[in-house]
Amino acid sequence: MRRDACAAEPTAISLDSGQLRAIIDPNGGAEIANLHVGGRQVLSRTPWKRRAPVPAVDESAWLEGWGGGWQILFPSAGSAGEAGGIWHPFHGASSQAPWELRAAGDATATLVWTADTWALERQIMLSDDTIRVMTAATNQATSTKEAVAVEHLTFGDDLFAAGPAYLHSAPCDIQALTDDGAPIGTAHRWPAGPDHDDWSQVPIVGPASRFGSLTNLTDTSLALRVEEFELRVSWDPSLPFLWYWLELDATPNPPWNRSTRALGLEPASCPHGLGLGPACKDGSARPVEPGETWSWFVDITVVHPSPTSKDA
Repeated sequence: MRRDACAAEPTAISLDSGQLRAIIDPNGGAEIANLHVGGRQVLSRTPWKRRAPVPAVDESAWLEGWGGGWQILFPSAGSAGEAGGIWHPFHGASSQAPWELRAAGDATATLVWTADTWALERQIMLSDDTIRVMTAATNQATSTKEAVAVEHLTFGDDLFAAGPAYLHSAPCDIQALTDDGAPIGTAHRWPAGPDHDDWSQVPIVGPASRFGSLTNLTDTSLALRVEEFELRVSWDPSLPFLWYWLELDATPNPPWNRSTRALGLEPASCPHGLGLGPACKDGSARPVEPGETWSWFVDITVVHPSPTSKDA
């Protein structure tokens, strides 16, 4: 493990193992800011100047503090609002809060975050071909609490520059969502989207925009293939949905300015992005008993590694 000494990220944590290298920002939601596979950066990075993150009253405020990469959205995800007498910011309090580094080695780091009687521990582990992120959320209150968890995992333009990208999933349905995260229309059978476009093919030329939830999944894994390169994303069945989000030079409003290329493949416990309050009302939030720990994992495995040198 190394602490990167650059001025922009003085507390960044660098992990290395085999062909994988990860850089973690504890001050920005324990964000995995970079994941290099054989020298290729596979996660998204935003092109705008990032402001210091603050509890976000809406999506615009959250975006100002978002730099791309991979965060955990907890105990809410999507719209800000009140639930259980507590106001929850956009995409949950954990996603842009400072986390404490508890332990780190060359290929493993453990970070913790505590707020509103929730205690989260997030362990990031690299092996030669897999990054595993394990999260444990413990309810420290004396009463049952409900929560939503979404792994905000976004892939980026550096990955897609190699050529057309394809997604391979087990049978499932696609439920389109509005920009506010609300279900719209009827579900479609994968890979047909609401406009009968093929969501298994990721365009390489924009503009293109998609937002939906994969539901009725028969297997919590999928493969992302770009020419000879394949990444398999697998996740815990306690996250029975996958948010699918594509932004390809499509949104004209700031800070997007038609200049962002990113693909979100986000394992989720809730099928919509309306926030914790609506999830509690419709039964899609998860109840966690006093003292109970809810744990889950996400793996990214390199199936066909890039021939590019790790040090390139």
